[in-house]
Amino acid sequence: MTLYLGEPGRAMVVNHVQSITLLDTHLEIEARDRGSLYTAIDFVHAVQSAGAEKKGQKRGGVGFSD
Repeated sequence: MTLYLGEPGRAMVVNHVQSITLLDTHLEIEARDRGSLYTAIDFVHAVQSAGAEKKGQKRGGVGFSD
């Protein structure tokens, strides 16, 4: 999974997300290459599924999912 943090067009890309923990005041993101990141939920711009290309799509869908 990939997260995009920040504003559209200027977002920080966090690849290889292993887990996301939603806490009362913030998110804790565990990423393979970056370790632990902490951010307010308002800074999450988009989420991209890691399995999108495996399902035959040309591009992975970016957005929010359940």
